[in-house]
Amino acid sequence: MRFDELFLKAMSNMGIKKCFGIIGGEAEAISFDKSFGVAFYLTRHEFAAGIMADVAGRLTGMPHMCWATFGPGLTNMATGVCSAMLDRSPMVACPAQIPRSQIRFNLTHQCIDNVALMSGITKSSLQLENAHALVSQVQTALLRALEGLPGPVYLSIPLDLLKTEVPDHAAMDILQTVKPLAQTKKAKPARADIIRATQYIADTKHPMIVIGNQVIRDNAQASVCRFAQQLNAPIICSLAAKGAMAAQICHSEARVIAFCGDGGFHSTSQDLETLARYSLPVVVVVLSDSAFGLIKYYQHLDRSEAESNLTEFGPVDFTLLAKANGVSAIKVLDITELQDTLEKAFQTHQPHLIEISVKYDYDLLQHIA
Repeated sequence: MRFDELFLKAMSNMGIKKCFGIIGGEAEAISFDKSFGVAFYLTRHEFAAGIMADVAGRLTGMPHMCWATFGPGLTNMATGVCSAMLDRSPMVACPAQIPRSQIRFNLTHQCIDNVALMSGITKSSLQLENAHALVSQVQTALLRALEGLPGPVYLSIPLDLLKTEVPDHAAMDILQTVKPLAQTKKAKPARADIIRATQYIADTKHPMIVIGNQVIRDNAQASVCRFAQQLNAPIICSLAAKGAMAAQICHSEARVIAFCGDGGFHSTSQDLETLARYSLPVVVVVLSDSAFGLIKYYQHLDRSEAESNLTEFGPVDFTLLAKANGVSAIKVLDITELQDTLEKAFQTHQPHLIEISVKYDYDLLQHIA
């Protein structure tokens, strides 16, 4: 059995069933055959692959894989891996490395020290050297992705190792040894701490609830909503409570909507085609003001006029962009039409983009933010 097949079958046995990414020069050495147990989702950019693995891990509580080629493929993916580290999402990032005989860091074409690069933004960063590492190192690394505060782990896989033949008996022994991952049970809080917290809440005059991604990991959304209703308290989501395209893959029956500013959206808009290719019925709402609106807000905090050359750009018709990528789209000119437009979009069971032109009153925002 070749190592690439053994690797994917071992990952499947450990519970890794989905991989997001782009294959590069290592295509000669790895085949994501469905029979190996890992479904591959091709993205348009490695950044999107990293974010999808991040969000999938956050929503399910179990690691998902992202794949990239060596050199720039890995550096493109690094932002998604870092997001998983900051958002406490279990993930396994598996970019390839050039053949070991050719490794000369920063000298050979597209050859960088992958392990060193990723060590600062992962819980574990290592390079596989042989088949037995699947038991001695990989399983340990994946368990580490789940223990304590979850996070990403990194596995560098040299191209020549992927092509290595592993004796069938040794491969079967490895596959029988690796075990499915399981989430560790969290300790229950002490009763005295619960009573103390209850008293603090009862004495609060104007309570406010701030939630993060732990609510998602513990599937406690409904409980938090009931708690907020009982207290008559508003809920504020931290940045780590966000989700995206992978949410639809993980929860195919759910209605998934993504609200984006045009500045941030256009940096990854190439993956509209990914939505269309996999027929993911995500509804994308783009708030368009032809600017990095949040950055303009920060500028207004310190001066009366923003520097437009630093924040503003030319207009883009996002409905045409969506249609060019195979996604149906519409512009909403009257905000009162948004609810009906959303419902019609969801009824299509296909990806859809809604563009809404916005104009922010930055002077007002300074007083309410």
